Amino acid sequence: MTSPLAAPRAARIAAPCSMHSYYIYCDRKGRLLAVAAGWNWPAFLYGGFWAVRQQHWKIAGAYALGLMVFVLSANQSAPLAHMLHVWLCLMGAVAAVFLGSHGNDLIRERYRRAGYRLVRQVEARSASEAVLAGRRSVS
Repeated sequence: MTSPLAAPRAARIAAPCSMHSYYIYCDRKGRLLAVAAGWNWPAFLYGGFWAVRQQHWKIAGAYALGLMVFVLSANQSAPLAHMLHVWLCLMGAVAAVFLGSHGNDLIRERYRRAGYRLVRQVEARSASEAVLAGRRSVS
């Protein structure tokens, strides 16, 4: 007799993994890389740190400037300082949503400017699987 807990586990194993859309880029030496399409969670969650890691210096500078203004005005008790904090928090939320929705577009644009060319768009379970599918299409 099977336990009631076995059925959900079996269903999880039998369920197909979700497929994601990836853009495959190739450099002049033939090296391939995959950039996901859609939402970018690291960009949304880490904002300025993500921008530094991805070498988007203008975005990282805007985050640093906003953080400096926020910290420097923290000890002020004037109503203007409170309004500034509210404004900076709202702008931070808007920036997080913008980076989450356009983060992968920024990455693709950076690779395009660096000389990578778009090979194709593929559906795959992971970036490494997408690169393998792209390699088959290039060969």
